[in-house]
Amino acid sequence: MPLSLIKKKTDYQRQKLIDLGRFHSVHWIILCLSAMLTVLAWYISNQQVTQKIEERFQRESGHVIELVKDRITLYEQALWGAVSFYAASDEKFGHTQWNKYATRLHIDETYPGINGIGIIYNITPEQLPDYLANERAERPSFTIHPKHQQNEYWPITYIEPAQINKEAIGLDMAFEKNRYAAIKKARDTGLARSQGPLL
Repeated sequence: MPLSLIKKKTDYQRQKLIDLGRFHSVHWIILCLSAMLTVLAWYISNQQVTQKIEERFQRESGHVIELVKDRITLYEQALWGAVSFYAASDEKFGHTQWNKYATRLHIDETYPGINGIGIIYNITPEQLPDYLANERAERPSFTIHPKHQQNEYWPITYIEPAQINKEAIGLDMAFEKNRYAAIKKARDTGLARSQGPLL
């Protein structure tokens, strides 16, 4: 076979290989479709994962909300129990009676999350001297604090456990507007009100 024919044949085969190696429109269409299908599959998969996470979050957050509501209801029952105890007590109600009641509640075991349970009195300026004399008969160092400009007093008179709440004893809830508003609303509506930490 002449050399020129061999060269032509070789050139033809090389060109054929080059042509086969090039991307034609069919190849681009297949490549684009594959990329689109990959993106679509990723998007659908991502949406499904996101939806499952959202459903799980909604389910678990709903469960947590129910647990918190149950816990708040338990706390309210402790308060209503205290109201009943106070109402059923004889006229002489003081620190000793409250200590006995609160100690038997076993607050740390029965009501986890509560730092203490106490009684707050609403005292007018006219009642203040008798109120202080009565409380100082059992606790000579009892004082109302801090000073404020309101025309009434709302001191935390009894609170147990007293040791971890000693700073709260005598704390006048009228000194801070949010607490003052909450305690007046509780008085006026007869309903329990939630409030943040006192100190």
